[in-house]
Amino acid sequence: MRFTEYVTRFVRLAARYEEEIQGSTKLNYSSYSFNPEVLKLGSGIFFPDEATAARELVANASRMEGWRRTECYKFCAMVCVREWEVNSDRITH
Repeated sequence: MRFTEYVTRFVRLAARYEEEIQGSTKLNYSSYSFNPEVLKLGSGIFFPDEATAARELVANASRMEGWRRTECYKFCAMVCVREWEVNSDRITH
């Protein structure tokens, strides 16, 4: 179970990293804040403050960049996109 939690957290961190660097992510874990106007909860990885988030992203940047060059990343991104498309079709139909 601990390994699964580690991998899930790493993928969420990588998604946040992509958003910070590229402005979007292919990993289906986009981060956004709580929006009280439409009562939409936030999502993505949680950090107690932005300084902690910045430290975590910097500390893992080389690991995430390395992972982004692998077949594993490409497969993960493909699965996430497909899952998002299937779920959005269920919601709209």
